[in-house]
Amino acid sequence: MIWIIIDVLVMIAGILSSYTARFQATTLWAGKKLSGHEFAEQMPRGFQDAITPKNQDRRNIIIPILYLTIIILGSIQTWYAGIVAVIATLFIKAIADRFIPADLEYYLLRIAWALDNREADHRKENDLMRADAAHEMADLVKELIIKIHSTGEKVPPFRKAKRI
Repeated sequence: MIWIIIDVLVMIAGILSSYTARFQATTLWAGKKLSGHEFAEQMPRGFQDAITPKNQDRRNIIIPILYLTIIILGSIQTWYAGIVAVIATLFIKAIADRFIPADLEYYLLRIAWALDNREADHRKENDLMRADAAHEMADLVKELIIKIHSTGEKVPPFRKAKRI
């Protein structure tokens, strides 16, 4: 029974890691593109924090917990099973990288949708300053979507996104 649980966790962690890494690279790339080069010294990640959806933050917390759970459950079975399971997770991630969408527009549309939802939530709470900020960020992301729409640009690797 525990092997089935480990197998399921390995699959979930591998696929989720791939999607999260692409999403993280997109938010970093878009945050830097939106802030411009004049603020690079003061804001090395640009507007990444402002445009990152809450779900992305949750995934960034869940993934290390999944890896730790896989190591612990595997090690309960045999001393090396946890390590083998993590290696299997990395293998699944490599396979998932081939199937998870790599189109930049795919992720930017989700960011814009999350910012629209954030704006609506703030308006419902009558927090107009935050609602206006979310609206402004959503507009900037939508402009970026329009710019890259016809290019078919792919999500840059995280290291490349850091160097922008």
